[in-house]
Amino acid sequence: MTEEDKPSPSRVTLTFLPDYHHRFTEMPLGLATLPVELVDTIAKYAAKQDLLSLTRTDRRTHGVCLRWIYRVVILDDRVRAIGCFKVLTSNICAAQYVRGIIIHLEPSSGLMLKAFARLMRAAFQNLTYLDDIGMNCSAEILGVLCDIQFPRLRQCAIPFSADTFPFLRLHPNLVQLLVDPVPDIPVVLPPRIRSTTTRSRTSHVILFWDPAHETPPDILFKAIADSGTEISEVHNVVGFWDITLLTAITTYIPTLSSLSIRNVSSLPGPVETEQFLACIDETLKSLTSLSSLFIIRGTTHLGSALDTDDLDREFKTVRRWSDISPALRCCILPSQTRWTWNRNNVWYPGNYTDSPAGLLARFQWFIITVISSSALPPAYSAVLEVIGGKEMVSALREAFERDGVVPSFRLAQLAGGISMTLTPEHAD
Repeated sequence: MTEEDKPSPSRVTLTFLPDYHHRFTEMPLGLATLPVELVDTIAKYAAKQDLLSLTRTDRRTHGVCLRWIYRVVILDDRVRAIGCFKVLTSNICAAQYVRGIIIHLEPSSGLMLKAFARLMRAAFQNLTYLDDIGMNCSAEILGVLCDIQFPRLRQCAIPFSADTFPFLRLHPNLVQLLVDPVPDIPVVLPPRIRSTTTRSRTSHVILFWDPAHETPPDILFKAIADSGTEISEVHNVVGFWDITLLTAITTYIPTLSSLSIRNVSSLPGPVETEQFLACIDETLKSLTSLSSLFIIRGTTHLGSALDTDDLDREFKTVRRWSDISPALRCCILPSQTRWTWNRNNVWYPGNYTDSPAGLLARFQWFIITVISSSALPPAYSAVLEVIGGKEMVSALREAFERDGVVPSFRLAQLAGGISMTLTPEHAD
């Protein structure tokens, strides 16, 4: 089967995979007369039980439906897993249709019987087109499969155990990796990470920093640098603002294009938010390729109040950062505002969340700020005209020049964009 023959990505999940091969029955569906492309489209959107029925109609329909039945396999029961493994062992065609497999078998004393392990290995050795595997619930399963190479594997979720490193060495082309800690497994020293990431194509790293462990950030980032891996995105989840984290990043991975730091703690720490933001200035001087910077405090609250003073401070901050780092294009800051760069070095606010009211409140602040400021470049007025229309912006500016205040107005989000109208007392 060539790359062109492979069906487009989809997700059909199974908990049991019976083998319907050679069990065709005559059904008056007329499927045999339809083009194979149309049969494939029907199978793509059919329910699981309908797919199982369609496999019994004729050989051609059986082959088409088989692609979607075995696309993504979910195993959550040992008895059903045995049935699935038997099919994948005996039916090579079905095995080659599998693109993803997720194993949710809870560890138990009887899980890894030798016969079960042999059957599992035989089934997995046939999965030559597997590109996604999830088996992070059991180190026993990883131990059975750790020496099998899947040439097309690109993402996986596995437990942390003694078999983690052998498995990763066989798969240097992974682009997404989740390693779950397993109880009673000692924590490995971070420098040993380089034994698994050398020549890796991994570009995106998510790090959860546990304040209790007090591991210096430079140890981990030095290990990444020593591995030769070209990391472009780093997302950090922290319990307090840590300036040493910024220092380690600029020292060891200065080629980052995206940096995210989320402080999930609501408690005061040794460094205040404004102090931490001030330290970003020096960081940007070293991260010359950085285009996205996210500095977020706490969790996302759709109904949280928007403080215009925060917007004033952040507006000054992103413009200052843009002067330091011309490559910067997007910033998300603690007010949960997404600041986006536009041509002519214009920065405008948007939403980090999906709150329409929050978006309109930010636009209203932006319009008032631009109209009432004489220090901003003329390019900002052009952006206002896109938001509210040229005539409305001119009317607001004339009123401000005449009265010294921006008249009140309302914004509404429509299907085609933003509608702006003056309030009744200023309509004339």
